[in-house]
Amino acid sequence: YGRKSFLMTGLFLYALCSAAYIVALEAWSLVGIRFLQGAASAMILPIAMAAVADLTASEKAGEAVGTFNAPIYLGLGFGPLMGGVIADWISIEVNFLIMGLLSLLSLFLVLAFMPRIGERKKKAPIRIRAWGLLKDPVFRTVFFLRFALSVGLGVMSSFLPLLGVMEIGLSMAAVGFCIAVKILTVAVLMHPFGKLADKRDKVKLIIFGTGLNAMALLGATAARSLPELLAVCVIWGFGSGMSVPAMTALVIARGKILETGMGRAMGLFNLAFSAGIAVGPIALGKFYDLMKPSGAFFAAAAVLCLGIVVFAVSIKRIGHLFPEKGAASG
Repeated sequence: YGRKSFLMTGLFLYALCSAAYIVALEAWSLVGIRFLQGAASAMILPIAMAAVADLTASEKAGEAVGTFNAPIYLGLGFGPLMGGVIADWISIEVNFLIMGLLSLLSLFLVLAFMPRIGERKKKAPIRIRAWGLLKDPVFRTVFFLRFALSVGLGVMSSFLPLLGVMEIGLSMAAVGFCIAVKILTVAVLMHPFGKLADKRDKVKLIIFGTGLNAMALLGATAARSLPELLAVCVIWGFGSGMSVPAMTALVIARGKILETGMGRAMGLFNLAFSAGIAVGPIALGKFYDLMKPSGAFFAAAAVLCLGIVVFAVSIKRIGHLFPEKGAASG
């Protein structure tokens, strides 16, 4: 059906949800709106990434992904700060109005300037479909590592504020500053590390980057002051900024080789991200209760280290599946 139609539909639904938040009065209505907004997001992010992949040669995938992801993280970093200021100075409803207007502006830009890509006049044969991609050793290995990294991200997002406020004794503003630094560090590094991934060994960048993420999780268990917590956030930002563009570039390169269709490849890759974010805090939250304040961070670090080991061992067997420069070793 083409990327453009999905993006426009998703952006329109996003605008509707933004307006609906303003008039929602009951908890059940908020849950319903959030569910619809999640469906709209599923029509935007993986489809937009698939469009980027369609328009990008494999040897330039890292730079393209880094450029694409940087504004997302900038928005995640500045959005809460701007939203808080607007809520204090005007009203919280204005935030949702602005969000809806930005969605409509994006819809107009897609309509006016985005070429129609991804449409098939004739159904081309697709060698591997949807969940069948996990039968491919490359997708399976990257999927598991992306899931493990997202488990760590879910734990960082959920329990870092608790660690900062309840255990270290920081103010909410100080914790918010640390989280903003973490996100903005990722945003700043996405493009240069993506460009580096096109020229250097992607696998080494992934292993070293996720290793930094694991180090940040372990560092959080020992953080007892604002500078220490800030250092943890910066290390996490460096790790994600280094590993995510290279990981995504591997998925794009493999998807092009298998002719799976980028929508399927990016959808599966984003599923690993979403599943890890959702599962991490729920599955590992019990460790936080048992070993305050470090239990959840230790458990997430263990999951991520397992993912790194599986990735490193598997890549030795499947490195030959990446013939392009910088994709595997060398």
